[in-house]
Amino acid sequence: MDLLQRGFASEYRAAVAANPSGKGIKIGRLYLPGTAPMINEAVDAALTKAGFQVVPLDDSFRAAWAQAAADANTIVAAWAWISDRQFTSNLQVSARTKSIIALGQFEYDSNYKNALARRSAWKAALARVLKHVDFIALRRCKICPRSRRFWEELPYLKLMYWASKILRRWILPAIRRWRSRFR
Repeated sequence: MDLLQRGFASEYRAAVAANPSGKGIKIGRLYLPGTAPMINEAVDAALTKAGFQVVPLDDSFRAAWAQAAADANTIVAAWAWISDRQFTSNLQVSARTKSIIALGQFEYDSNYKNALARRSAWKAALARVLKHVDFIALRRCKICPRSRRFWEELPYLKLMYWASKILRRWILPAIRRWRSRFR
């Protein structure tokens, strides 16, 4: 970081020395709907273990967060149409890309101005929350990735084993015989 901002390393060391634990830091905890309970528990446990003061954020901020996320999606889709609409008639552009650009045109025509107008409300809601907390913590994923056990992998391993046997026993020799006819 010192390469980006001169003196950052020394400022960071001084800040860590002044407050070596997370006890003085307030974390606003945002609980999003659809999150697996074990994810929320893991995030809460990590924050508690680090010694942060965890402050649950209220439902009004959660609603503002959801609206800001929807508005961000609208704005990004509209920007895709604004910047890439000239490619919709290009034959080398995939149908999927053209449909995304078309969605951007729809968002631009129907929701873009309202999404831009709500930016100040979102900034105010964020500023209001950040007066009481230093950071906002939320989950990165909704569910835990499932870890596969060995016996769940067994059918795939068996399939790969037999595929390699067939390849070595019949397919590779057949390819070699076929190639030898042309030498």
